[in-house]
Amino acid sequence: MITNALGGGFPEIDVEVHKLQLEAGDVVLLCSDGLTEMLSDEKISQILRAESDPEQVCRQLVGCANDEGGKDNITVVVARFDDVSEPQARRRTS
Repeated sequence: MITNALGGGFPEIDVEVHKLQLEAGDVVLLCSDGLTEMLSDEKISQILRAESDPEQVCRQLVGCANDEGGKDNITVVVARFDDVSEPQARRRTS
């Protein structure tokens, strides 16, 4: 998890990084401050929980941020992680 600004080759940029163990059902959101300045964490979380399709989540988040004024560029990437430990054929039931 990157929690502050990134920049090219500038020594004064201090990047804070945290490792997370992802599990089945987890959702990862990468976004610019154009999103987080327009929408509350609660609103972002609500949209992430309500929609399962990552593309639709991105569209909704960008749309809501624009509806709130969209004062900056809005970049959003959403990834959902599924359980792939069992082969597809084993998950099917007869």
